[in-house]
Amino acid sequence: MEDRTIVLTVVNKAWATSGSVLDLFLESFQIGQATKPLLNHIVIATLDKQAFRYCNSIHPNCFLLKNSSPNQTNRKIQSKNPDHPTFGAGIINLLKQVLELGYNVVFTEADVMWLRNPFPHLDPEKEIEVTCDFSTANQPNIETRADAGFFHAKSFDSTLEIFKMVKLMRFLFPDYEHKSFCEILEYTGIETKLGHRLNHLNLTNFVGFCNPEVKLSKISTFHANCCENTKSKVHELKLLLDDWKKVAAAGFQWEISSWKAPTKCIE
Repeated sequence: MEDRTIVLTVVNKAWATSGSVLDLFLESFQIGQATKPLLNHIVIATLDKQAFRYCNSIHPNCFLLKNSSPNQTNRKIQSKNPDHPTFGAGIINLLKQVLELGYNVVFTEADVMWLRNPFPHLDPEKEIEVTCDFSTANQPNIETRADAGFFHAKSFDSTLEIFKMVKLMRFLFPDYEHKSFCEILEYTGIETKLGHRLNHLNLTNFVGFCNPEVKLSKISTFHANCCENTKSKVHELKLLLDDWKKVAAAGFQWEISSWKAPTKCIE
């Protein structure tokens, strides 16, 4: 992109097989509103050789993340969700390296469907922009932090310092391997430290299955949060994209009154 922004995501072998999460992620760019040109700017980090081989067969910008063996990258997340690629030390290092090269980054989980171009909702003056629903922190039936799986980081020196701090916290507190980026920002005090430099993106534009009330006219991205496993995610996201294709076929001029996919897809 003109402002040196890349769209970065990460997949493992559970998410990078025929008909799985990665296929749906890329399909959403094909059918989304003003999203197809963004496909050339997507960089996909893979956590294992099987995911890398499959990614290479369907997308031009894939690479195998070094030092991402299951013992190093996914070890602590296994007890929570063996299918889900963790936001671990390897990804933090990768983000830091990309920012050091002078690129801005939109990090998106691969189970986030890009239904509309979200860039009009981003503030180029903010250092970090996040999709965190802090109101759900103490609600046991809502996925922790209701993270919408999307954040934007600018290539500023101060932003690099934040990611260095995140890396340090991962080292000092191993349990942070379980936590989302939203949780890290809050629990480490980084959110307070950033102050006005941090922008909380509007959750009417960046939504997920954790959000019970959504309007198709407002949605930019849709995250398959509140889903326990890959099979559930794929099933519900296919229903979501089927609904969205109806919207696209109608010229994005009308609303569907109800979703075929439930607002929570935990089996």
